[in-house]
Amino acid sequence: MCYNSPAITAETTRLANIIGSEIKKNTDQLNAQGKDYLFMGVIAGWETRMLDDSQNPHVDYGYCALHNLGYSASNPPPDIDLALQEVVSNWIIFWDKGLEAAGIPKEKVFTHIAFPVDKIPPGMDAATFRTLEMKNIYKDSDPNVTAFNDVSYPGFSIYGAQGGLLFPAVYAGLDAHGDPPWGVAEGTDMDLASTFSANGATSGVLTMEQYLGQVFNHGGIYVDLFGLNTGVADTFEKVTAGPSSIAAYRKFLSGEILSEGTAASASPPSVSSGGNFRDKLLKIQNEMPAWMKAHPGRQPEAAPLLQKLNERMEASDMAGAEQAADRILNFIEEK
Repeated sequence: MCYNSPAITAETTRLANIIGSEIKKNTDQLNAQGKDYLFMGVIAGWETRMLDDSQNPHVDYGYCALHNLGYSASNPPPDIDLALQEVVSNWIIFWDKGLEAAGIPKEKVFTHIAFPVDKIPPGMDAATFRTLEMKNIYKDSDPNVTAFNDVSYPGFSIYGAQGGLLFPAVYAGLDAHGDPPWGVAEGTDMDLASTFSANGATSGVLTMEQYLGQVFNHGGIYVDLFGLNTGVADTFEKVTAGPSSIAAYRKFLSGEILSEGTAASASPPSVSSGGNFRDKLLKIQNEMPAWMKAHPGRQPEAAPLLQKLNERMEASDMAGAEQAADRILNFIEEK
């Protein structure tokens, strides 16, 4: 789909007005009943980006959008990838403004970005990878460009195993943009990589209470949980509707502060290398946000270390994961 095609933008304007107007009718009814607090907001988009997932390898496209901007083979943009990244960002803003025009306050509109995870190819140094990544980042929606704008609040996809590593990066991005309200537009306390394995879904590094605490204790105002009632017990529902998760929901709904450390009401993380490793993970999760905020210039150095830990966890390589955790702890404790 060409995001800036006149036909597409005209249809988007029409649909945003229809959808926004219907939501407005119902929010007006809630307001009349004194129950406006029941309306959390609207998620505009679903992991918005520019990439055809059906192509393996992927196929570069977006040339129609560039043509609509006045570019051509004889008049290319200074940086084609950054130009297309802006197309994605403007598409998100266009939807946000359409909903606002229909009567939805901008503070009730949220983006939905699939937060990117760095994956450095073997044999490539981090600096080279970061340069190449910027050349392709519009396809995966650089959150610093596409998640944040002046007409909505940011929202991300974050799952359990990745959450313990991605939350610090989210906090750093929020801090760089003035710490706006935000939310998890899609996620649960689950190792997403295990969802499609033969053994079914497993819990992430965090417990559900810790997962929710990483959001609500840091300015997050909503979590859109996947799998509460799917009817398929061995996938999302196994974790999202599990007993320890229900206990975490009850604690949150009772108004208690959620713990980001070990929760008494939750099951321990599903790692097999012993309590020492769990202690290291908790130390990283507790200390990394403050470190990221205090060392913004060193975040590119931290990213590949966190990614290595994430990869080893997803591969169930606990020995490799503990080695990666040790490297992270040594890195953040350097004087």
